[in-house]
Amino acid sequence: MLTKQEFLGYLDFIYKQREKEQKFISGLEILSDNVEYCNCFCYAQYEDKFVELLKRLMNDSTNELDYFLYEMDSGKSWISNENYSNAEELYDYLATNDK
Repeated sequence: MLTKQEFLGYLDFIYKQREKEQKFISGLEILSDNVEYCNCFCYAQYEDKFVELLKRLMNDSTNELDYFLYEMDSGKSWISNENYSNAEELYDYLATNDK
């Protein structure tokens, strides 16, 4: 199991990579006279593998990390969860429910 600091650091890496990808896509749109590019155009498969690895390291057998990142948009969505609402609470939940 990762420490909370390690876990939060890896999530921060994912967030920063997403921001870079979005800037890249925006740049392509400017260069191409605002032709919209689908996010899948430059979607990096690293995120799927990275999340899979984090789930294994945190013994996340119920896919809480997927739910938090994608359904809850890392806690920014209107969708809520009674067990956690941010990355720190997610870590605490996973650490407490480690099986």
